Amino acid sequence: TNAYECMIEWIPFDRIMDIKEIGEGKSGSIFSATWLDGIRNIDGNDYDSIRSREP
Repeated sequence: TNAYECMIEWIPFDRIMDIKEIGEGKSGSIFSATWLDGIRNIDGNDYDSIRSREP
C-alpha cells in the first residue's frame, strides 16, 4: 500500500467488542465493532515499525 490507512490487518475475534449489525443487503450484512487494541501509530514512513497503539 501507499498509505498506512490502506493496510489490512487481521483482528482476532477475541480482540473486538460491541459488535452491532448496521446494515443488510442481498449479498451480506455490515457490522460495526470496537477494536480493543486500537489503531496503529506508525513512525514516519517506516511501515514496519509500530510506534504505539491508541485505544
